[in-house]
This record gives sequence, structure tokens and C-alpha cells, in this order.
Amino acid sequence: MDCDTLQAPSVILTAKEILDIGLKLARCSEGRINRAKRSTNVGRFKDHCGCNQFVAAHIFEDLQTTPIESARLDRNKMSITYCLQALYFVYVYEVEKRREPIFDLSPKTMRKWVWYYVKKIQALKHQKIVWPPSFPASDIWVVSVDCADCPIEEIEHPIYSQDKDLFSFKINGAGLRYEYGVDLFSSRVIWMNGPFKPGVYNDNQIFDLKGLRNQLESVGKKALGDKIYNGHPDQCSTFNAVDSEAVRTFKARVQMRHEQFNNYVKEFGCLNTPFRHKPDEVEKHKICFEAVTVICQHRMEHGEPLFDLMAGF
Repeated sequence: MDCDTLQAPSVILTAKEILDIGLKLARCSEGRINRAKRSTNVGRFKDHCGCNQFVAAHIFEDLQTTPIESARLDRNKMSITYCLQALYFVYVYEVEKRREPIFDLSPKTMRKWVWYYVKKIQALKHQKIVWPPSFPASDIWVVSVDCADCPIEEIEHPIYSQDKDLFSFKINGAGLRYEYGVDLFSSRVIWMNGPFKPGVYNDNQIFDLKGLRNQLESVGKKALGDKIYNGHPDQCSTFNAVDSEAVRTFKARVQMRHEQFNNYVKEFGCLNTPFRHKPDEVEKHKICFEAVTVICQHRMEHGEPLFDLMAGF
């Protein structure tokens, strides 16, 4: 991880200024903006960018101040307009022909800046998606684990019309599988892994073979998962018949909470519709997936936390 001295942001914009820029970028007229309630305008912004103006402001500031060199914006390439266009791209995921009249830019220019900003947001994963240096000694269960499958267009196979290794029974079609670990007691993703071919690795195999089980074993902690993760009692607890009512309720709430985060991710069009970008489809999908995860992490930190597992206990 490349780090440098923390710098002050060069372009400082308020959330209100970003809201106005985003609404005008979405072709809302001044009159339409002024006639609407603030909540309506915020909703319009989120419908186009996948987050509210406060989250967008924090993302833009982080891109300027991050110590991660690969994520930090070049001073000559700082543009909130292009940043919002990148957010629009991963959230709405429209084809270039439909984005061209909205943003009044050539496809080549849109492509250049969208991918520049999406890759920069992705690189923030080294700052935002981090395994904690330690966990409280009293906590045995520290993370919930599950995999998310995202649809992609069929990748050409040298022999067959379809690649069975890419088939996902979860989405009944070609897809890529990613593993998430969500901290149980804070709204934070602390583990992200993938992509994997769903026809080759199921959730349990990914947990066992691709790093998370070893990571938990090294710190003497456990994950909580559904029954597919059976077989690793020292690193992952699942539902079982000897659980007390309180433990069953807690495990069920863990599953619901993890699903809440999965729903945040699946709001984004680039992950809930077949991914169409070729060549390098898998690599580009990974870039978008990780960028979306970073955006969702910002959302949880700024106004949309996951529900409290211990509420009511």
C-alpha cells in the first residue's frame, strides 16, 4: 500500500453545492429544483448517484486527501462533475448512447473520466475496507460472512455456447461470486474477496480455501454464517439444534443484518444487471464491485448504518 503525506483538499465544496451540481447534471431545471421540497431534491440526487450529497461530498474529499497514492486524485483532474458521472455510471448503469445526451459529452470522453474516477474510488478500499488490528478479547464472534453473486453476460467459451463454471444457481445464469465479511458490532465491511466462478467454488469452499478461515484462525475468532458454512466449528458458527432461544435469535439477526448490507450493494445497476463490459469483463467487474463497496461503506458511515444487533437484548 503506497502512502504519502496527508494533504488538504484542493477543491472544497459543500453538500448543498454538490446537490445543486448533481441535480443540474441530471437535467433538472432551476425552476423544478426551486419548486421541489428539499427531501424531493435529495431523493432525485440519490436516484441518479446511489448516495446523498453528503456521502458524495465525503467521497470527493477522501479522493483528494487519502494517503493512498493510487486513490488520490491528480490535482489537474479534480472535477466533481466527472466524479458524479462515475457515481451515476455504477448506480444507473445505462449504455453510453443514453448517457451521451444527458451529460453532453462524447462517448470517448465519458469513458475516459468514468473509468478514471471509478478506479480511484475502488483504490479507496485500502483505506475503507480494512481488517482491524485487534478485536475485543471478550468477543468470540466478530464478523458475519456470506457471498453475493452478480450477473454478467456470458463469456465466450472455446468449445461450448455457455461456460458452466460461471453458472450461478442463485441468479440462474452466468455470474461472479464475491465474499463479504461485515463487522458484527460496527457498520463496517472488514473483508472483501473475489471474484470467483460460482460453478467452481461454493460459499463454503471460498471461506475454507481463499483466506478468511485462516484469517480468523490466526486471531482466534469466529465468523457467523448460514448452514452452508458447516464444517469449520472453530472458525465459523452456524445454526444448530443446541442453540438457546437467545442465541438463535441473535444468529437470525446477524443474517438479516448481513442481508441489509447485501441489499445496499445490489441497488447498484452495474451489479444487479448483466455486466456487459468486454474485453476484460472480469477485471472491470471487480473494479466496479469494489468501488460500489467503498461507496456503500461511505453510506454506512454517513447516515445509513446497519441496524444494531444488540438492540432489544
